[in-house]
Amino acid sequence: MSSRIVAATAVAAIVMLVPLTSSAQSREDGAPAVSLGSGDSVRASAVGTSALFFNPGGMPRVKQYAIEAGYNFLNTLGGHSFGVSMVDSATNDALAMGFHYNYILSKRDGKDRDGHSLRGGLGTGYATQDWAIYGGIGVRYTSLAVGKTDNGINAEVDDIEFFTMDAGLVLTISDMFRLGVVGQNLIDTKSLRDAPRTIGVGAAVQVDAFELGVDANVDISTDLSTPLVSWHFGAQYLIESMVAVRLGFVYDQGRDDKRIAGGASYVSKLVGVDLGFQQSLDNGDDTIFSLGVRVFLP
Repeated sequence: MSSRIVAATAVAAIVMLVPLTSSAQSREDGAPAVSLGSGDSVRASAVGTSALFFNPGGMPRVKQYAIEAGYNFLNTLGGHSFGVSMVDSATNDALAMGFHYNYILSKRDGKDRDGHSLRGGLGTGYATQDWAIYGGIGVRYTSLAVGKTDNGINAEVDDIEFFTMDAGLVLTISDMFRLGVVGQNLIDTKSLRDAPRTIGVGAAVQVDAFELGVDANVDISTDLSTPLVSWHFGAQYLIESMVAVRLGFVYDQGRDDKRIAGGASYVSKLVGVDLGFQQSLDNGDDTIFSLGVRVFLP
């Protein structure tokens, strides 16, 4: 039995062993520590699990077969999430694919929230020596139990369940410049707080070990005459091709919130360990922490 079949079986087993009931969410969607540390300014540069969340067009850009496990904590929601993913862009030169499962525990508006989120994605691309273009689609299913069991007697009818999809493109030029565009939650979810419909654009430039990125994510799900925009800025510096240090800044118009971000990774040919955090400058109690472990298979 090949190592990849064993790995896929292991991921499936982990998903089945995650408890199916509990009480209370975090960085609820389960997005990874790598993106958190750079202020989520990755719509032009995301690969692996980050691409599943921010732009599925980035999955085929880097050839890898990786399994990732991650934990997120969000202080204001007293929330936790545990996620496990597998992204394979190495087995098939023409097609990249990925899968992510996230288990959620949190509390919002005084009500416990617990449930599950599943993501899947496919991507492909065309590359020359001077430029490349990649595209991908992603799907997402989320089911959250909110408060007590829904029924007419206790007036509880606020459980959340939806299916939606994303689509994105990434253009790279001379391995130095990257442009990304992504539409997220393109199928109306009726849940604007958990899955607003957005259009994201990003640009990144990489010079040797230094990378700089900027994103604008526009919420088009509201009826406001002027759409709300969240701005994301991030920088990364790679030391000795093994240690990455990240800094980021986020300005979210919708929440009228400014955030600083930071993180670091150690990455070898076999394993990666990622740490990330974001801290609100307007609310000292609003802190997000994320930890991830990646394993790269041959």
